Amino acid sequence: QLTGNATLTLDERTRVALEGNQNRSLSLQSGRVTLRVAETELAGSAPQLTVKLADRLAVIDGTRTTVLALQTERADRVAVTVVRGRVTISAPRGDRTELVTGQSARVVSGHPIDERGAYLGSLAPVEALADDEVSSSPLQVEPKGLGRMTARVPGTEQVVTGVRLVSHHVRATVEDGFARTEIVEEFHNDTGRVLEGRYVFPLPPDASISRLALWVGDELVEGEMLERKRAARIFKGIVDDTVRPRDPALLEWVRGSEFSLKIFPIMPGKSRRVLLAYNQALPVEGNRIRYRYPLSLGTDRATKIDDFSIRVTAQDGRTAPKDVRTPLYPTQVERGTKEVAAHFAAKQFAPAADFVMSFETNKPGPGARASVYRPAEEGDSTPLVERSKGARESAYVAVRLRATLSDDARTPTFRRRDRALVIDASYSQSDESFESQLALASGLLQRMDPDERFVVLACDSACASYPTTGLAPARHQNIKTATSWLRQHRPGGASDIAGALIEASGRLEPGEDGQLIYFGDGVATAGELTPESIAAQVTIELERRGIDLRLLGVGRSVDEQVMGSLAVTLGGSYQAIAPNVPPSVLIEQLAMSLRAPVVVRPELELPAHMTAVYPKRLPNLRLGQEVVVLAKLGANDGGDVVLRGTLEGRPYRVASSLGSTQLRDSQNPLVPRLWAERRIAELQRSRAKSAIDETIQLSMRHHVMSRHTALLVLENERMYREFGIKRTQRAIGKEGGTGTRSKQRTGNRFGIAGPQDDPDARKARREALRDAAQFGMIGLSGAGDGDAPTAPWGRDDSLGRAPLSARGNMWGDGIGRNGGAGGLGLSGIGGGGGRGEGIGLGSIGTIGRGTGTGQGFGSGQGRLGRSGRARPPRVRMGATSVSGRLPPEVIQRIVRQNFGRFRLCYENGLRSDPNLQGRVSVRFVINRDGSVSNVSGGGDLSDSNVISCVTRAFYGLSFPQPEGGIVTVSYPIVFTPGGSGWTTRPSQNQPQWRAPAMAAHRPGNENWRSIGI
Repeated sequence: QLTGNATLTLDERTRVALEGNQNRSLSLQSGRVTLRVAETELAGSAPQLTVKLADRLAVIDGTRTTVLALQTERADRVAVTVVRGRVTISAPRGDRTELVTGQSARVVSGHPIDERGAYLGSLAPVEALADDEVSSSPLQVEPKGLGRMTARVPGTEQVVTGVRLVSHHVRATVEDGFARTEIVEEFHNDTGRVLEGRYVFPLPPDASISRLALWVGDELVEGEMLERKRAARIFKGIVDDTVRPRDPALLEWVRGSEFSLKIFPIMPGKSRRVLLAYNQALPVEGNRIRYRYPLSLGTDRATKIDDFSIRVTAQDGRTAPKDVRTPLYPTQVERGTKEVAAHFAAKQFAPAADFVMSFETNKPGPGARASVYRPAEEGDSTPLVERSKGARESAYVAVRLRATLSDDARTPTFRRRDRALVIDASYSQSDESFESQLALASGLLQRMDPDERFVVLACDSACASYPTTGLAPARHQNIKTATSWLRQHRPGGASDIAGALIEASGRLEPGEDGQLIYFGDGVATAGELTPESIAAQVTIELERRGIDLRLLGVGRSVDEQVMGSLAVTLGGSYQAIAPNVPPSVLIEQLAMSLRAPVVVRPELELPAHMTAVYPKRLPNLRLGQEVVVLAKLGANDGGDVVLRGTLEGRPYRVASSLGSTQLRDSQNPLVPRLWAERRIAELQRSRAKSAIDETIQLSMRHHVMSRHTALLVLENERMYREFGIKRTQRAIGKEGGTGTRSKQRTGNRFGIAGPQDDPDARKARREALRDAAQFGMIGLSGAGDGDAPTAPWGRDDSLGRAPLSARGNMWGDGIGRNGGAGGLGLSGIGGGGGRGEGIGLGSIGTIGRGTGTGQGFGSGQGRLGRSGRARPPRVRMGATSVSGRLPPEVIQRIVRQNFGRFRLCYENGLRSDPNLQGRVSVRFVINRDGSVSNVSGGGDLSDSNVISCVTRAFYGLSFPQPEGGIVTVSYPIVFTPGGSGWTTRPSQNQPQWRAPAMAAHRPGNENWRSIGI
């Protein structure tokens, strides 16, 4: 704190000399400082404050609040940025240069002041340091926790608590502005019952998700990309099938930058672990690259973590980055010759801010840069990531270019602004995000010059404003009144973005001085709902008045795709507001960016051998802003990259050359995925069926998640085959096995290597032995207590007289696949695929001679125990009719797997009529995507509620995708009640079942798969 109301904030390793009366003169000798001089001091008769910059003096003359950021480059060279206000810099011979808000300059002893460096890309604006006192404003909130954790009781819609996030470990690699992040999370069930865990969490808005894997026991099983509805049906069908618990996980997009992860089952008192990964092209701001990991969704979504850690490793070219900063957490920084790593860990962790790591790039400047991936040149040095069919189809390139001035362009002039600020006051904003909007709006108003004017609008489905008409001068009292007026509002109502923009536009006078600033999350729930329809209503008004539109993403979950689309279609610019940044820095950075000149209607030209370029259209670009485009690469030749547009009403053009050496030296496997993500972002602006179909196809081919796809993990390869899901990913075998940093492959067989045509023999053998243990004769002989209520092969009859108490057999009445030696030897088509020689499982007491009926059901002889037992209700299958190209046995198997659902419907009917019995015939259609539609039911069962219940249950089934169109199925199900004490013996001429001869299994011999089938 200097004399009066001036504050000086110093960075580490900084030296400053204070001189003169009351320390009103200072000289920066090394390091970085931020000087803040408040308006209250300047309003009086306080003396001027002077700052020595190399061989010049900067004078703060007392006319307005001023914030100055300074950094030495060497002893005789200083960079200066006017964050707020005006500063006059005087030379010894009397030359004077005035800098205003948002302008930067380089001062070098003996040379003219360089005011164009920041626009040319040779000078990065100096970042203001946080002021601790200001940082306690409403934007700085209490610890929020990470995401929202709930649980569901299987087979119901009951949402409960009891599952918590016990560990969260993050490992990220950053190279040349591209990042790969892997997250390992562990969830624990604190309750005494089996639960499905549900976790909603944030990811960066530009994240491209490419991996989900689940630990099943000690094995890490990789997920597959599926059409979203199909994945959800399969997951829900598995979870709700309480008869046969199995292990799936599902990752889906929710809204904006929120995602939902579901894991099942989490056993009582046990934990489950999951791994997911995503990729990003990181923004380069000035000469700094920032990696941000989101750690909170707000106080209303608090999840504390028992064990948390994050490690970010960065490399810039072939050298370690410089000036690494992690301002919000006390990290351990490890510096090497080629890379630098920052690590933070904590117990019982509830984050109050995102994790941010920034560093100075070793490749500053305005030139274009490229990163390439060529599948033909993939080798041992290529980093391991998930393989995809799309990545093998072409070479891809990512091109970065910054919007700078050409050498002969005129320096932009400072422009006086009239501003209309639109606040999103709809229900989509939380109380916390709404307070953030108010703090940002108030801060921007305070940084306007007194001769500028403003209006503030709080909008949901309609708008209220201050002032009620016209514009108010940006004087202290008006700003104070506007801030008080804003705080009278709370979030509520729908969001009409088009209506808000039209009303705000009408308050600005035609000309080039009007600036419309919209705060919001991009989610329209009233009026026009799509970016295209919003643009159709708003564009004419914006163009007629010459308004500079700036969209600022604020909210608990910003829909960045929509905001970006709005910026493109409305001819504006979009800027995401980073959460949890100290407000003094955030508001000053934002105020500067709003002063930056804008390149209007920009177009980027690439060499002819770069095709399929995305995004096709660019939003307006602030001078100094970087743009990243992705394309398919036809040759390794270089070429010119040209950015065109309009700047301050004049033609704008800046060109840069890409060298062929730069293209040949790069090999980044993230580039194909990022290309697909950009193409998908374009497609998702449309609701046309063709666009949705192409989105799904691209997502699956490149293994990149979209809003129409989801990642699904099943517990083993057999389940993937059962649901007709083609395997494209194979387990890496451990977390941390992928990254963008070049490393030697280990060559182990678990590495992801694309489609798997020959399953791992040793893994298949383990599955076979487990199947035999669980389902075959060996497993039956060691199945444990047959009377246990949850024994897999418990009694199918009760020791008493009540039929509904016979619940020992948790597998229902249906027989699944059992095709190994020691299995059940079923084959063919029909109810259970039987040839009349399958083991009867109707009333297993012990294994004896079965009565196999051809439907896989029957009554077993040879039981041990008492007679006079009550039998449970029976569910049997009649003759099935199938029209279409899907094997009947596949349909029958999947329906039988869900007999538990149908029996539950029947048991509910038996409570009203103990003698209820009959047939329910269900007719349904299997669609091209494997979903079920057009279900109808009938039959001679007297209870219509049971028929309706059975019919509805079919909608929850999911089948493999049929070949050549839809499949129509007629499926009769016969229900008979239980009873007491009767036994059906087989006829004397019934063929006896004999186990096939056991074959010795040897590595590489897959003949065991067909034994008994």
